[in-house]
Amino acid sequence: MTGDRMESDHLNVTQDFLSNMLGVRREAVNRATRSLERSGIVANSRGTVKVMDHAGLEKAACICYSVIRDEEKRVLSAEAEHS
Repeated sequence: MTGDRMESDHLNVTQDFLSNMLGVRREAVNRATRSLERSGIVANSRGTVKVMDHAGLEKAACICYSVIRDEEKRVLSAEAEHS
């Protein structure tokens, strides 16, 4: 979502920041990141995550991604109609 909104493949975030934002231990973020790296979906280096495969990342995410994306589009188009 963040990458979509920023229109960038590079996210300048640390694993510590992500763990705090998600309310999980840093080790959980590390495991997830490594799994995504092994799949070729992201590349991770000190404070930067680069999305390598957008379709793969969306497929790896829960249905929440598409639900939130579609709702955001619906709300923004409704706002544009009213302005």
